Amino acid sequence: YLSEKDPTEFTGVEQFCQQAVAQQELRWLPIKAAKVLSKITDKYDLYSVYHKLLALQQGLGQAEERLKGEVRRTDGRLRERLAASTRRLRDEAAQLRDQLQRRLNKGPERP
Repeated sequence: YLSEKDPTEFTGVEQFCQQAVAQQELRWLPIKAAKVLSKITDKYDLYSVYHKLLALQQGLGQAEERLKGEVRRTDGRLRERLAASTRRLRDEAAQLRDQLQRRLNKGPERP
């Protein structure tokens, strides 16, 4: 990219990189460095970031367990409601069947 661009049109960063490449320097390459971590300067900051990440991970694990428990409870409640509805429908069907059977056994009504 820089070799094809007019050097008079280089930005400051491009000029810096071009000079580093010409001098065969590698200091401009971000080797083993994340931009966000480059702002952390002392070991205490790294230690703090590490422990915050651990706390987040534990919090996520706890949230996942709570969510699984809630899903199990909800599933149980839905099963209970479905079973109750099924029993009620079965009872209603039995009552209708009995009423129909009584009417059939009674025979036709006489005027």
